[in-house]
Amino acid sequence: MKVKSKYLLKMTTKTQSKEIKVAYKPLTPYPNIREELQQMVQDYKDTVVNEDTFEDAKKVRATIREKRYLIQNIGKDNASTIAQVSKLNKKTAEDLINIIKPVEDRIHEEIKAIEDRKEAEKAERERKDQERRRVLADKANDIKLYVLERISNGLTSDQAAELLATLSDMEITEDKFEDFFFIAEANHREMIELLGKKIEELKVKEAEEYEKVKEEYFEWCPEMVYTPEMTIEDMRANIKVAQDNTRKLADKARKEAEKKEKEAKLYDAARQAYIEYFKKEPKENAPASQLIMLIEEDKKAEKNKTDQERQERLERDKKLLTATFLHYTKYFSAKDEELENQETIELHDAFRSDLNKLAQSYLDKLHNL
Repeated sequence: MKVKSKYLLKMTTKTQSKEIKVAYKPLTPYPNIREELQQMVQDYKDTVVNEDTFEDAKKVRATIREKRYLIQNIGKDNASTIAQVSKLNKKTAEDLINIIKPVEDRIHEEIKAIEDRKEAEKAERERKDQERRRVLADKANDIKLYVLERISNGLTSDQAAELLATLSDMEITEDKFEDFFFIAEANHREMIELLGKKIEELKVKEAEEYEKVKEEYFEWCPEMVYTPEMTIEDMRANIKVAQDNTRKLADKARKEAEKKEKEAKLYDAARQAYIEYFKKEPKENAPASQLIMLIEEDKKAEKNKTDQERQERLERDKKLLTATFLHYTKYFSAKDEELENQETIELHDAFRSDLNKLAQSYLDKLHNL
């Protein structure tokens, strides 16, 4: 059921100095049925649905749905009206804003430019101040870092004393260190105390080192003169010379020993080869080179003897082959004149052809000798 309102919802808009009045359907108020709905819940919450109560249950559902449809329809109508009003409300607001927006934007941009410039100037001031503070902090901390670095790299007592004198002359004032004055002052005082202790430690250590090097000097340089004016560097230089000389002598002795050992091995090998070749001991104190030379000369003589015997055999073979070839040639030349029977001559020619081939093979062998 719809309830009519006696009030009309009106909206007035003014565009380009022209006022437009638009009337909308009024919003429908929801009926006062909350108690009725609660009662329906109580009445129907225990409804049983089965084959026997099927028709009654359908009637109950229709009754409940009727109330729900009523509420939904009112909600839909009101939502449509509200949407129309909202759309016009948004359009009216945009039109009104567009009237003043250009002026507002220009003023805003100019104000923002000034604000951005001030913000940039502030950021630059802060950056410069941070850089200034960083430089001052580094300057205050460098007092400590520089001394610690010098110590870690190694110092003599004289170098430490010189560094202490330089550090003591350094001026630590508020003008130079500003906000970091107290840090600089504390670092300065701490490093002066540290260097004072370090100098004493180094003197003790250097005295011990001097005595140690002096003992080493007496060990390596017994023939050299020692004077109290000698420094550690002087003694170490002399020790190094002595050690180098000793090392050179040791290397020379080692090389000579290696040479003798090599010569002994070579002699043993040459002697063994001599015995195996000649089946007798070599002369006493004969050098290895002489033994090897004797073996080579004997081998060369044996080779020459063998080559001579081979040459003599070749000469004999040549004479024999030549004599055989001449014999065959002379024999068949003579037989050609004595034979008269044709068949005998043909048989003789065939036999002579085979013998010629054999003679030619002798000639080939003769040429190859």
